[in-house]
Amino acid sequence: MGMSSSQARLLNLTARMHQIEYKAAKLEAQKLQMANESTRVYEDYLLALDSAKIQKKSLTTNGSVTYIDATYNNLINKAQDGKIYTLKYLPSNQVYLSEDYKKAWDISNKTLTGFISAVDDIKNNSEDYISITSAEQLLALSGSSGNYRLDADITLTDWTGITDFSGKFDGNGHSVTISGESGLFKIATDAIIKNTNIIANINGDLSYTGGLLDYGTNVIIKNCNATGNVTSENRIVGGLIGQLNGNCEVTNSGASVDVYSNYKSVANGDPTNPEYTSQDYFGRCGGFIGRTNRDCTITFNDCTTVGGSVNYSYWQAGGFIGQSNGDITLNRCTVDNAITVNYNGYGDDYVSEYQGMKDGQEKTYSVPSYGSTLIGLINTGTATINDCNIYGSVSGNGNKAFYGRLFGYVDGGEPLYVNNSYSLVAGSDYSPTPIEVEYTINSSDYPNLDDNEINYLVELYPAIKNSEGAIEVPDEYANSTEWLTNIINSGMAILEVQDITNNRHYDTSISTDTYLQEVPDTVLLKKAEAKYEADMKRIDLKDRKYDTDLAALDAERNAIKQEIETLKTVAMDNVERTFKLFS
Repeated sequence: MGMSSSQARLLNLTARMHQIEYKAAKLEAQKLQMANESTRVYEDYLLALDSAKIQKKSLTTNGSVTYIDATYNNLINKAQDGKIYTLKYLPSNQVYLSEDYKKAWDISNKTLTGFISAVDDIKNNSEDYISITSAEQLLALSGSSGNYRLDADITLTDWTGITDFSGKFDGNGHSVTISGESGLFKIATDAIIKNTNIIANINGDLSYTGGLLDYGTNVIIKNCNATGNVTSENRIVGGLIGQLNGNCEVTNSGASVDVYSNYKSVANGDPTNPEYTSQDYFGRCGGFIGRTNRDCTITFNDCTTVGGSVNYSYWQAGGFIGQSNGDITLNRCTVDNAITVNYNGYGDDYVSEYQGMKDGQEKTYSVPSYGSTLIGLINTGTATINDCNIYGSVSGNGNKAFYGRLFGYVDGGEPLYVNNSYSLVAGSDYSPTPIEVEYTINSSDYPNLDDNEINYLVELYPAIKNSEGAIEVPDEYANSTEWLTNIINSGMAILEVQDITNNRHYDTSISTDTYLQEVPDTVLLKKAEAKYEADMKRIDLKDRKYDTDLAALDAERNAIKQEIETLKTVAMDNVERTFKLFS
């Protein structure tokens, strides 16, 4: 027996009623979400009411005092009435610096003159140059003699070195991270290399190995710095430079490198071994440079090697130079490395071709290991040491390991001049107070800087030196009052003051510093008010739409209920009539 039309209609209305109930429940949930959003918008508005910004004093053109919004660039990055404000990022204990200053600090040897010199050179872009931005472009410099500038930080893997370079290379304050067998330059002749920061992980098997340069002749190196480690199983190894020849000058450069070499020939120094050669023990290892060559003239000005270590077996190790030949001069250099000299070779007297064989006469020569905090062995030429501070420690072990306070050994009475330079070396019997060389700043040495900026850098330097280095302030934040205010109020950074007038340094706060004030941020408040009104209007419109839709559903619900009741009544009447008919 089929379903009547009224029964079918009743089923249809019941299904529709379920749909209405589902839609109504969904709209009620959306209304609840709008209520929560309304609460959030209101809370954001209340938070904006409490917003503030940092302002600093400023003189108007008529000499009156007013306050202007403080940013990194107008507060931190310049001198303020005899004070310098610095911003220190507390999680890393680093000082925020602008891009140029940060690059200069990284490539400097962390001395005052090195820092100022690096800033000066980074600002000097007057020469034409070819821009370098990739590892492939760097490697292509082999055999070239042009003028090049590095315009990006670069990471080099499986690096074999730029060879036969005779041009100019300006690192422009960028860092080169090296993993491979060679320094950035393998061989450079008549070249200028400057403003480059090397992060080294070098494990070479070359005759000469250095973090920046393996082998250089007639080169000028300025404002270059190396950190990391340089390891080699070969003869001449240095933290920054392997070997220099000819006439060279190295200025304001540094190495903080762990240098290690375990050079040993197959014969192991045994002259009875058929594979023995006169080169068996010609190894030199230095914290800054492995060796200066014979007949060279080399000057090191304001260079440092601090915080690294030199660990070497089988001949000469020095905190600054492994072996010195030719005429070398060290001016205002600082050395503070840990030196370990080992001797584990053959150790007995043997015939050495290096000492010379004349008319068939053999000269018996004993080869020990020499090491010191400054120069492992002064072999030929002259060594002049002016105004240098020598710190660190030196130790030795094994058969015939000799080590000294300044020099491991001075061979053959070579001329040696030590002027106003002192050592404070652990275990030495001579340890007066170091002289702590004071650097003389001559503005004429820095043509790209005016006196105001030089003075600013002089006062800024101690703040960086006494922290854990520098962190760059992002360009998009350098002129933002909101960023400066938020990073200070969040407790992530603090303001420090270099008080030039009173020669003191201290932390400061907005509430106690009379030069600064914190006021409501009216601009931010107006933005918040506009946003609040727009958001509330949007929420209200949506809420009204939900109410309209709910009212329509409710009206439809009531109409369906009435129709359902009518159909139920009709159905009951039909049942009664049918019952009476059949009864």
